[in-house]
Amino acid sequence: MNRRVAITLALSALASATLLLVFHGSSHSAPAQAVSAPAATNTASCNPVVFPSPGAQDAAAATALSTMKSLAVQSNGYLGFQSAQEVSQAKLEAPASVYFVGLNAIEQFHPLDDPRGLLRGGAEVMYPVSANGMVRSQFRMRPDSCGKFAPTSFGAYPAVAFTATRNGVMKAKGLSADEMFMLEIPALHQTFVAYSWQSDLVLVPIENDSTAGLTAGAQIAARDVFVKLRPEALQALQNNGAPGGGGSTPAPGSKN
Repeated sequence: MNRRVAITLALSALASATLLLVFHGSSHSAPAQAVSAPAATNTASCNPVVFPSPGAQDAAAATALSTMKSLAVQSNGYLGFQSAQEVSQAKLEAPASVYFVGLNAIEQFHPLDDPRGLLRGGAEVMYPVSANGMVRSQFRMRPDSCGKFAPTSFGAYPAVAFTATRNGVMKAKGLSADEMFMLEIPALHQTFVAYSWQSDLVLVPIENDSTAGLTAGAQIAARDVFVKLRPEALQALQNNGAPGGGGSTPAPGSKN
C-alpha cells in the first residue's frame, strides 16, 4: 500500500498559524504540556483537493519544517534539538501515516477477529526530523476540510524511538519505510511500528511495557498485542478513559 498521503499546504504568517506544541514525558506517561488554538480555515470558497499531486505533500512538509525551525529557536528545549546550530541543520526523514485504536475496540476484540478492523485514522502524517544524521524531533500534519494540510504538533516524542524501531524492522524484514505506519493507542500511551505481512498485521512496540509483557523491538502479531493490552484497556475504561482514534478508513493492505 502506498503510505504517502498526497496533500497540499497553505500556511499563512507564523503569527496566525494554528499550532499545537506537545511535549511528552517518560514511557507511557501522559503529555506534560499542550497548548492549542482553534483552527481558522475559511471553508466557504475552498475547493477540496481529492487527488493532490505527490509534490504538494513535499512542499507542505518543507513549509512545516521551516515553521518548526522558527519555533525550535524560540523554545527553551529546542523541541528536542541539542542546539540552535542543530536546528539550522534539520532535515526531513521518511514520513509515516498515523492510525489509532480505541479502548472500546480493544475491550471488545476477540482473538479470531481481524485486527485491521480496529484501526482508525490514517489521514495524519508524522515526519521525523533529523540533524547531523540523528533523529531529534518530529511534526505532524493533518488535512483541513478543504484537503489542505497544516502542521498540528511539534515535539521530540516519539520520533527517536519510532524511527529507530522502524529502521530495525526495515533491516530485519527487508521492508521500505512506506510499507510501515505508526499505530497509537492514545489512552494507553502506546506507540507501535506497524506493517502487514502475508495475512497478519504485525506490531512492534517502541518501548517496553512490563505490565502487558511487551518488549521494545519485538515483532508481535497484532491480535496477540490487543489480547495482552485488554486488561489495561478494561482498567482505563473503568477509570473513565476515553477511547482514542480518528475517522474510519480501510486498513493498510498486506505484503505477500
